Formats: sequence, structure tokens, C-alpha cells
Amino acid sequence: MERNSIFDDIKYQKGVGPKMAEILNQMGIYTKYDLLTYPPFRYIDRNIVEEENIRDGEYVTIFAQVVDCGEIFTRKGKYIFQAVAKTKNDNYIFLTWFNNRYIKNYLKKGDTAIFSGKVRVKRSVYEILHPDFEIFKDDFFELINTGKIVPIYHTKSKITQKYLRKLVFTLIKTFDRIEEDLPYKLVMRKGLMSLTDAIKNLHFPENEEKKEQSLRRLKYGELFYTGLVVAKRKLEVKEKKVEKNYLLKSKLVEKFISSLNFKLTKDQEKSIEDILKDLRSERPMNRLLMGDVGVGKTVVATVAMLYAVESGYQAALMAPTEILAQQHYLKIKDWVENLGVDVELLTSSINENKRRYTQISDGVIKIVIGTHALIREDVVFKNLKLVIVDEQHRFGVIHRSSLKEKGIDVDYLVMTATPIPRSLSLAIYGDMDLSEIRERPSMQKEIKTKWVSPNGIEKMYDFIKKRIDNGERVFIVCPAIEGGEEAEYESVKKVYENLSKTYLKGYKLGIIHSRLSPKDREKVMMKLKEGTIDVLVGTTIIEVGIDVKEATVMVILSAERFGLSQLHQLRGRVGRGEKQSFCFVVSSKDITDDAKKRLQVFCKYNDGFKISEYDLKLRGPGEIWGKRQSGIPVFKFANFFEDFDLMKEAFRDAENLLYSDINLLKKENRIVRINFERSLNEKID
Repeated sequence: MERNSIFDDIKYQKGVGPKMAEILNQMGIYTKYDLLTYPPFRYIDRNIVEEENIRDGEYVTIFAQVVDCGEIFTRKGKYIFQAVAKTKNDNYIFLTWFNNRYIKNYLKKGDTAIFSGKVRVKRSVYEILHPDFEIFKDDFFELINTGKIVPIYHTKSKITQKYLRKLVFTLIKTFDRIEEDLPYKLVMRKGLMSLTDAIKNLHFPENEEKKEQSLRRLKYGELFYTGLVVAKRKLEVKEKKVEKNYLLKSKLVEKFISSLNFKLTKDQEKSIEDILKDLRSERPMNRLLMGDVGVGKTVVATVAMLYAVESGYQAALMAPTEILAQQHYLKIKDWVENLGVDVELLTSSINENKRRYTQISDGVIKIVIGTHALIREDVVFKNLKLVIVDEQHRFGVIHRSSLKEKGIDVDYLVMTATPIPRSLSLAIYGDMDLSEIRERPSMQKEIKTKWVSPNGIEKMYDFIKKRIDNGERVFIVCPAIEGGEEAEYESVKKVYENLSKTYLKGYKLGIIHSRLSPKDREKVMMKLKEGTIDVLVGTTIIEVGIDVKEATVMVILSAERFGLSQLHQLRGRVGRGEKQSFCFVVSSKDITDDAKKRLQVFCKYNDGFKISEYDLKLRGPGEIWGKRQSGIPVFKFANFFEDFDLMKEAFRDAENLLYSDINLLKKENRIVRINFERSLNEKID
């Protein structure tokens, strides 16, 4: 049976077969439609050049007839195939191919062909080495590799440019009319190119303008369907009305805020106002609280939890790591234990305690903080109403939904210290209301960051000794090393022993690494806080831990091995108090250009938003947040930075369409419904 759907498996395309299909699959091409929308990464203009416009050293395409050709062998046995062709203006072209024995099977004397390549011009004689060519068979022959703007693709293994171009060209001819994936009226109103023309001009653009129109059309389509997903999630939340019994005013919250030894910033106050308004509304809260390291998100979350507690509910806060969960627990417990609110910590390393579980299910324990351990079957809440997830992108969708399902119509707050550029925020969290904390506590000073070369290490440690003598504390982070806990331990141990005998001899050093139990890590951090040790040498486990206001110096060794976001997280461990803090990034002598750029950006900016944006440009969203877990859309055409305005436009159009036809049942929206359900693999109603 002949297959003729653009969504058929690529192995059914003529000229492919099972083996080639496997390689195409590795390139992300599984269906004929995947191939039709496989974007070239650049183009070569192989339009025929008039002879009077030919210039030495330029890339040209010339129409000519072969007058002679043949093989040559050098003394050393090197194979050369040469041909002489004559142009319509009777100029000669000398064509040469080295070590290509296949040319003789294709190019013969008398053939009329189009040759493309970099030309050398000597007295009206042209010479081209290794030209691409296509033999002109008749007036109805269509060129694929020359005589037009030609696509260049990323390929693998045996997939050549010519093979891929021919496959695409044949497919475009087979499906000379492709059904629109957007409503006709929308395409007309937006002045968009048809999908058929967009795909043709994606691969073989008539000119630069048509290529740009094609890309705009394909970008818009991608963004429209992403916007539709976001609009659907937003609609589900906003349409849902629930019964709530939150108090209009909370004395517990007032008492908590007045007990703090610092004043809330305006951003914190505004975020609290937004959250309490959400909690009192008739719809479940679905809010993102975004703020850089050290701006005070935990205080805002604590206010929300206390408000829920006084209103008769329970609250849960889930963190991605044990040490981060511990940090939240210790800080929140310290804040609220005098207010008569029971707080409990649940992590996998804590021994099971039936009494603790009973107190949670009975509602005695009001606030539960933990890791994935919170979603265990034996953890049952009496009346969980507020769920807070810290660094949501580090959890799978199932983990997040499992915690929410332990309550009924829960209010949901996401916190992140990974500042997200506005375009990415729209794509990932477009269904959520946003609160940002940018303002730092007034007592905090900007951390001074310096890049130290191997020659400056001694001077750096002299400076550090003065800070220690002044009663300040120091973190020293060892390089990230592959090989698991044992390799990390050896790395930390080596640095610790070396510093104890050399630069920091006579000072009190401590050591922290992943082989220590959470309880032992906490003890070590407390020793640093109390001043029993002056310097803590460890791995990146330092990036989350007990706040040590006396810690004013962060040293990151072999800093070129770390990503920008992680460097910024590590820097955030100092600068928590009123004293001036410092961060030193120590690099090896020879580092890559990319590493140099990273360290330059890190030293230039303290703003996590700017750092995050640069990191996103450098590494891509999937690498930073993890494509499988975060739900970040993977675009073929759209760009998170360059296309933000188009993204807003497409998201707005998608939302308007869905709000006017919630289940996409109107005749003109039929194709949108089909494509939406195909891409999501779920029904829209």
C-alpha cells in the first residue's frame, strides 16, 4: 500500500529504507513532516552569475559545456580528474577534482552542466577546484544543488548534503500542497505566508525576503501552539472555583513580621500582598516567586505558610536536595518556634517515625518541609492547602503533581533562585502569576568578584588571612570532578591538606563533602558559623547550607570547570551580612575561549538575571533546566531572545482563540484541534 501522509514514518519515503531511517532518526527526523521542517543552518547562493560579474576569489555558479575531460595520475600515484568547459561567451573553465574517482562516471565530454565553486580568474580563464555540478538534461530538468539558493544542513554519518537535498526536494514535489496548521483567517489577518510556501522557501528560498517570510511563518506556528498549551493550563486554573476559609487578617503573620530583626523590602511586601490576595480569592493560587540568591524568598514563603496555618490549614514545602530542605527547616523553625507552630522535616535519610507521621495526619504538625520523601504513600495530611515547591525545574512533573494531590484544590507557589529571562519565563510559567524580588536587603553590599590567575594565588591568600584575622570566615570550593564521591573526597582532602601546610598554615580549617551524613554536614557548618573553624574546604555541596553571616570570602578553585549559574549560586553563600564580601575565581593557566567568556561575565555582573540570560544564550535552555523535567519547549525555528515580541503576539493570539472556542469545536479551528491533540497526545476537552 502506498503511503502519502506527511506524518508517515520516514522509512517509507522512497530512497530511505531502514538503515538510512535509523541515521535520520538520530538527527531527529522520524516522519516525513520532520524532514519537511528540518531547518538548514545556512545557505549558499548558487544562482547563475553573469560572466561580466565574475570576480577572482568569489563563489560563483556558471553554465558551461564540457569540451574535454579525463584522468591524470601523478608520479606518486595521486589521482586527479580534470575537465575543460566552455561558457556561452566562449570563455574556458578549468575544473579539477583530487582523489575523486567517481566523477568520471558522471561527467562526460559534451555534457552541458552548471558548475559551482570558488573561482580563480586569470586573463578571462576561469579555474575552479572541486566544484559542485549538475548536468543539464533538458529544458524541463529542475536543479537541486546548483542554480539557486541552496540549503546546508547538519548531517550525520552517511547522510550527505546532496542526498538530503534530493530527499527534501522529492518530498516537496510529492506534497505540492500542505494543509495549513493554522486557521485560514488567522493566516490572512497576520499576513503570514502559507505553510506550503513556507516549507518550499525554507529549503529552496526564491530570495532573501522569501526566506525571512518563511522563517517568520514557521516561528509563529511553533510559538502559537506553545502559547495554546500555556493558555489551556491557565484557563484550567482560572475556570476552577473552590471553597476557601482563609482569614481576612492574620495576627500570626503580623506577630511574625514584627519579630524579625530586619525590615522587609518593598519587593517582599508586594510579593506577600500578591500571595495573600491569591489565597483569599475563590480560585486556587498558581504563582511563581522569582528572586536571585539571598533576596529573601524564604521569608515570603513563611508568611504564606503561617497565614495558611492560622486559617486552619497545613502547608508543605518541597526542596530538591536534603541540604536545601534542611536549610529551609532550620531557618523557618528558628523563626516560628516561639509562635507555637509545629514544623517537621522529612527526608529520605531521616529514620521513619510513626509518631511523626501520625502527627502530620492528625494535623498536629502544621508545616512540613522535605524532599521527595513528602510524596511517599505513608505521608498523609489532614488538610493540606498550601504547597510550595522550591526550584520546581529540578523535579519531575509526577513529583510535583503527587504532592499537590495530597491536598484538595491546593494553592500552589513555586520559588526559584534561578532568574529566568522573560521569554523563557513566558514559555515555561506563562500560566502562572509572577512575583519578582529584585531588591536586596539594605544591609547587604554588592559582592566584589575577582578573577585570579595562578600567579596571583599567594597574594589572594595573604588577603584572606587578613579577613580571618578580622574575625571573618571563608569558603573554599574544590573543582567539580568526575568519578563520584570517592574522587570528590580525594580532591577536597588534597586541597585541605595542602592549604593546612602552606598558605593557611596555623588557621582552623574544616572539610565538607557528599560522603558526610546530613547531620555531620550541619555540624561542620555550625562550627563555621560559631567560629570554631575559620575556613571550610568543600565541594559544591557548599552552594546550599546554613546561612553564615560572618562568611565574607568565597574562593572557587578551577572555576573554568563550573557553569555560570553554579558560580553565581556559590557566590551567593557569602554577602549575607553587613560586611563587605569577596568572591575569587581561580582558573588554570590555559583555558578555553568559552571559559574565558564565562568568567568575564561572572566577574562583570552580580545580577543573577543578566548572568542567567547570558548562560541561556551560551548553553541553551535544555542544558540548564533539563528538557525532560522542565517542560521547556524545544523550538526548531524560534529563538528565546530574538523572537520575544513574536512570542508575545503568538501567545496572545492563541489565548484569544482558545478563550473564544474552549474545545476548538468550530469548523475553522478543526485543524488546530487535530494538531494540538497530535502534538500533546491528549484530548483537549
